Amino acid sequence: MTLDIAKTIQDLDSLAERLVHIFLADNQAVEWLVFLAGKEIAAQFAQPKLKVAQSVDPSELPSEDAEAHQQQTIKQEATRTLFRGNSLLTKSLMKFMEKVGRDYLEETLGPYLRYVVAISAVESCEVQLLKC
Repeated sequence: MTLDIAKTIQDLDSLAERLVHIFLADNQAVEWLVFLAGKEIAAQFAQPKLKVAQSVDPSELPSEDAEAHQQQTIKQEATRTLFRGNSLLTKSLMKFMEKVGRDYLEETLGPYLRYVVAISAVESCEVQLLKC
């Protein structure tokens, strides 16, 4: 359903941010991102295969080596462009990393940084270089 919504919305950044928050709240964000990645990968690999299948005459089946080479070329081409687009997946991955990264930094460094700021209000925060 989220992919259908994404097709009708022009502002994918806003949609991705909202969906990430929804799925994070429901503890389903990782599963949802894996689903989106699977769909995008399937779409990337399906498009070149359709083009190849249409251009090949059914009576002229390629040899096993030629077919293996063709499949490898298709995979390389699809892999190069997989995460470069402005799809719901790429936007959602960025929003997910921002949210999870911000929460992680707040949890791990927040108390220490607040302590440093509180101390700096009382003491001078000059940094002195030591000569080695």
